[in-house]
Amino acid sequence: MRNKLQQSLRRLQTDYLDIYQIHWPKIKGADHGQCSSNMNDEDYSLIASSMERLKSEGLIRMGGVSNFRLHHLRRFSDKAFDFIASDQVPYSLLWRAYDDRETIDFCGLKGVKYLAYSTLAVGLLSGKYGKGTPLVPAQSSNLLFNEPILSYALRVVEEVKDVAKEADASPAQVALKWVIDKDSTCSALVATTNPTNLKANVGAVDLHLTRDQSERLDAASREFWASMSPQLEMWMWRNTSANLEKIGLKQ
Repeated sequence: MRNKLQQSLRRLQTDYLDIYQIHWPKIKGADHGQCSSNMNDEDYSLIASSMERLKSEGLIRMGGVSNFRLHHLRRFSDKAFDFIASDQVPYSLLWRAYDDRETIDFCGLKGVKYLAYSTLAVGLLSGKYGKGTPLVPAQSSNLLFNEPILSYALRVVEEVKDVAKEADASPAQVALKWVIDKDSTCSALVATTNPTNLKANVGAVDLHLTRDQSERLDAASREFWASMSPQLEMWMWRNTSANLEKIGLKQ
């Protein structure tokens, strides 16, 4: 772990990283829609002790995890959260698997913030995609772009577009601002293909949404998410057939 980190530091031409994250918990098999874990107590202890050592050596400022569910986080000791400050998770108006009250309260108690990724739902919340729009592989393998889920998701996108018109903003800016404004979030990660889109996305930081607009977005989002299982993963192949069938999808 230290060897890989030192290689990264040399490539980045820096002495330390602000945050160093574990990317995935150990999962049973490729088909893990139930989020079953292969991790045992020793695994959690080793993650925490490794992060503590790297921090004490000055190589990292803090540690973090990614895609760790509540049942994973609860396996860490209280002391581990002196070094683990973040959980990088998919979080958007169309993905709220980590937005339940129990998880939010636990993270708040332990001082863990979300680094939200897929904040535009692989572009769906940009308002540029509809039924019949050509898709790249990363989109066609995302369950949000597959029927019948796509039709339900597009209802949320329409609300985003309406708010964007009122706020004189782009749909992407509105969707990003909704994530940024969440107390549980410390950063909204977003991909971009050109400088123009990057500049526009950064402009979301200064966008103001009224209370009414935020509540309308949240209501549309929650109505959509109410029909989704909290155990779902965003990518088709990461879900069990049983969980997909519950929402009308087949692998």
